[in-house]
Amino acid sequence: MSSHIFQRYAFLVFLFFILVWAWLNQADTYMNFDTGWFLEATERMLAGGNYANDFFENNPPWILYLTIPPVIFAKTFSINLTMAMRLYVFSFAIISLGLSYYFLLKIFAKSDVYLARLLTIVLAFLFLVLPSFEFGQRENLFFILSMPYLLMMEQRLQDRNVNFYLAVFVGLLGGLVFILKPYFLMTLFLVEFYYLIRKKNLKVVIRPETLTILALLIAYIVIIGLYHRDYLAVVLPIAARYCYFGSRHLWSLLFFSQFCTVCYIFLLFCLISYKLNRYKSLTVIFLLAWLGFFFSYAIQQEDVYYRLLPVYAMSILMFMLAFASYASTPIKYHPVYLWIMYFALVVFIYLKKTTYLLDYYPLFHPMLSLVFVTTIFLMVLYLLQKNVKFTMRFYARFLTLFLLISCFVYGLFYYINLTEFYALFVNLLIIVIYGCLIPSNNKNKIYYISFIFVACVMVLLPFFQFLAMLEIAKNNKKDFVKLVNYINDNIPQKSYYFISTTIPNFLEFKANNASRFSFYWLLPGLVKQTYQFQDNETYKQYQKDKKFFIDMVAEDLAIKKPEWIFVDKSTLKSYLFWRTVDRVIPVPFDYLIYFNDNEKFKDVWKNYRYSSNIKYASHVYLNPYQYELQLNFKHVPDESTIQFRSLYLYVNSNNHIEIAFKDNNRQLRRMEVSLDENQLRGMRYALTTPGAELERRDKMILYKWILKQSIEVNLYSYDLYHRKK
Repeated sequence: MSSHIFQRYAFLVFLFFILVWAWLNQADTYMNFDTGWFLEATERMLAGGNYANDFFENNPPWILYLTIPPVIFAKTFSINLTMAMRLYVFSFAIISLGLSYYFLLKIFAKSDVYLARLLTIVLAFLFLVLPSFEFGQRENLFFILSMPYLLMMEQRLQDRNVNFYLAVFVGLLGGLVFILKPYFLMTLFLVEFYYLIRKKNLKVVIRPETLTILALLIAYIVIIGLYHRDYLAVVLPIAARYCYFGSRHLWSLLFFSQFCTVCYIFLLFCLISYKLNRYKSLTVIFLLAWLGFFFSYAIQQEDVYYRLLPVYAMSILMFMLAFASYASTPIKYHPVYLWIMYFALVVFIYLKKTTYLLDYYPLFHPMLSLVFVTTIFLMVLYLLQKNVKFTMRFYARFLTLFLLISCFVYGLFYYINLTEFYALFVNLLIIVIYGCLIPSNNKNKIYYISFIFVACVMVLLPFFQFLAMLEIAKNNKKDFVKLVNYINDNIPQKSYYFISTTIPNFLEFKANNASRFSFYWLLPGLVKQTYQFQDNETYKQYQKDKKFFIDMVAEDLAIKKPEWIFVDKSTLKSYLFWRTVDRVIPVPFDYLIYFNDNEKFKDVWKNYRYSSNIKYASHVYLNPYQYELQLNFKHVPDESTIQFRSLYLYVNSNNHIEIAFKDNNRQLRRMEVSLDENQLRGMRYALTTPGAELERRDKMILYKWILKQSIEVNLYSYDLYHRKK
């Protein structure tokens, strides 16, 4: 079998593996709750419902039209909506992958076909695996269906003809998502403006795909004018006043989250390595799309994963293109190589200083760290195939070496107490060994070692972020399954209603949802506005909107008569808090007290009586490397002095050693360190002796104990009210 045929089959196997992996991941978690609501709202729309009375939704109508096919498919073939929606998104992803691969083969030179295949595999991962719990979200669809358009634009920039019908189809796919939200159009505008500048002719904007998008946009505007005037007249003014006002985050939190940090690092890498990039025009297209994606993220001013997803995914794609050009270019001295290495060292120091990754994973998950380094090494080998010939003897050597290193790492870490420094050193040594394994002269081996090091440093943070997202997705199902089972076991085929700012899991409930709201998305804005009235007109508008909102709630309860009502009693309610850089301050709020100001609600609420309370608390394991250790000499820290992301070790009033910290909800926690006295001796000495420091051995004992501890976090608490008979 020739190498070309082998690579083709390997490419198909990898794609199939990613598809299976993505499907199994989705089977292991719930469909995200936003998508579940859109499917339910679409069912109501198809049954003749409207925005004002049946689904009071702040999103424009197009998302409902876009989810019509899975709703019809589910009814036609008698399958559940979750399965139908997953098949729908997978179908879109496969179509987009096929088109993307077609355009990549046209864009890349024949000698770089292997790069086209690599980027297609990366796209499959970005489309289907990276979204995790946010699978099927609007931003996920936006990235999937806009990709063929972006790649087709690069083909046009290369002055290559595009089939008319293909251009119309790509325009149709792109148009489906460009009009999902008004700010999604910014990506289209930036790319088209760049194309116009490059071609210097106004006529170039008149093309099959742009005309298709324009026709779709006009049809959408007509549909809104004819069938959804209630959205324009009723919902939109309310959404404009309260939606983003109630959910927006500080700019510092918005732009400097850890996910944003990855985006900036990848962006800087692309800019630094630009001179080595063989596909500069494609990089510019991706960069413009990145700017459009980032604009849509910033304007919504909410630091949630799915809103940043297109930016995050595009950052990874841009990095893979830039790194592929960097690592596959024939080696010759160039200042850019040094700049890239300097940048990688800066990122390495940044990760060491600001994250726990380089301390925690090499020491406590050595085999996972080895798999990570080995995967990066194999990726570098793939990119070097044009410049280095790899024989079967080389792969046999690599396999033998990997087995030997695995045995060495297992024995070293599980039978010898190493420190963080030595654990990190072992991983760096593995990088050097792998680089020396590549057949070449000594000078080139230095370059190869630098390639592996750069890739490891750049991919380290997103790799472990992704693992964390998978864990969150699995925990999400575990955390909410009790509520789902309670509703399905106790009130099947009956109606329910949630009084909450948290969106329920509609798709998993067998009972009927009686609310016109997905959740009370306008309530946080209403409540927060009471803290900052600026004039009498604002107060009057608030009172009018408050009455309008509670009247809708009362109307739902009076007309639809839900059998069960779940009233959120959590201390920290979704969106009902003020968030600063280091604190989350709950807004004191009780739904029933707030609603009982309204006579209509008070009258209808007489029909309900309290039944019980259902609550759930999840157990979260601690990671001491997420905190900065502070020794408190003969002093018990009070709540006002305890900072978020700091862990305080001290001797309490009973002469016991304790730790104090604030959890992710910024709630104060204190835990007694339950170790034997021999293990505590060094800690006690450091805490009772002026100027003493905690020895590395004692610090490791403490950290290993903390890693086994968990804290109870209240996830939800609902008071249940049953309708009187």
